[in-house]
Amino acid sequence: MKLIDFFSKQNKNFDKNISLYVCGPTVYNSPHIGNMRPIIIFDIFNRVASLSSKVTFVHNITDVDDKIINRSIELGLTEKEVSEKYEKEYMKLLSSLNILKPTYMPRVTEHIDGMIDFISVLINKGFAYENNGSVYFEISKLSSYGKQSGINLEKLIKITNSENKKNPKDFSLWKKTKIGIKWSSPWGDGRPGWHTECAYFVQKIFGNNGIDIHGGGIDLKFPHHINEIAQYESYTNSKMSKVWFYVGHLTIDLIKMSKSKKNFISAKDFIKEHGGNTLRMIMISTNIQKPINLNDDVITNSKNIIFKIKNSLTKALVEFSTESKRNILVSTPTNSFVNSLKNNLDFGKAMTILLQQIKELNSETEIIKKGKIVEKIIANLSLLGFVFEINYNSVKIKLKKAKESNNFKLLDELKKEIIK
Repeated sequence: MKLIDFFSKQNKNFDKNISLYVCGPTVYNSPHIGNMRPIIIFDIFNRVASLSSKVTFVHNITDVDDKIINRSIELGLTEKEVSEKYEKEYMKLLSSLNILKPTYMPRVTEHIDGMIDFISVLINKGFAYENNGSVYFEISKLSSYGKQSGINLEKLIKITNSENKKNPKDFSLWKKTKIGIKWSSPWGDGRPGWHTECAYFVQKIFGNNGIDIHGGGIDLKFPHHINEIAQYESYTNSKMSKVWFYVGHLTIDLIKMSKSKKNFISAKDFIKEHGGNTLRMIMISTNIQKPINLNDDVITNSKNIIFKIKNSLTKALVEFSTESKRNILVSTPTNSFVNSLKNNLDFGKAMTILLQQIKELNSETEIIKKGKIVEKIIANLSLLGFVFEINYNSVKIKLKKAKESNNFKLLDELKKEIIK
């Protein structure tokens, strides 16, 4: 499995045991479709890498945060009620999108003691300090701070004035609070800072020698990941990740999809209207790190591709016996298809191979050869995480009746049914 590191631009190859960490959701509201792009992309990575390697995939749940506390006040609920409500919704989305469950999905609130110990080590090593009940990471103590990113930190760092900080650019590890849920610590009541949880989880689960791949949305690059790196590398004196792999934004009218801008489409509403396969197809329709500008044309094009694939499979499958269809389900994906995905998740090449197979299927007349093509197509689709459920007998009867009667309205309805 080969990926290109975002920062160094170098190819990195992985085999045997692969450690993967992907930043998870802050469960304070319903996810929008842009929130789902990273987990869909890394779900496909997990599927492909697992063909030849053991993948340990960690995807955290941020269930304590200022956003959750503010949301709980807004709704008149406890923080736990809010986080449980939206975590449940997120898990339901993963199921509806056919996401394979990650190896571990740790919640922040279940690891507070460990994070307190983690922060204590950073204080003892001289990288962090306490003032008035809060703890801050002192970036001047880490000469390598931000250098891996190659970005101009002076322009990017938002200076937050605080009389408790030695330097306005230092960031919080432990936040003193009087509002919302809090825990006792050596420095007083409070809760962990957002950047600490991921650094802690990587160290706790994978140890002090770093991981193979760290991923997430590209908006997390700074400050979240830079501050993760600072903590992990100060704690362990080791490089945090061999590869940083980012997923681009979704935009509407070229503006990043965001709850704060109110220009978003909820994931559950989109799936209800268009189906999970459509969303998955949209996510692999362009370069992973490039933004996807969502509009009607993008949605329609993805639907048309899905229909083309499913319609071809349906026409072929209705010709096969029950036993033939049962055998198809145990096939393996095409080598060239797998290799394209193992090469930095080259979705463009993979889809070219898949659509060529559809073309071959449509032109093939011999039932045995047609069956072998169908086997490969279904296996390839499965590797991409698509789920196509076809009621063969029902579809066969409906198609036959619609064609015999030239019922074009019914054919259009069948097309919609096939897409979903």
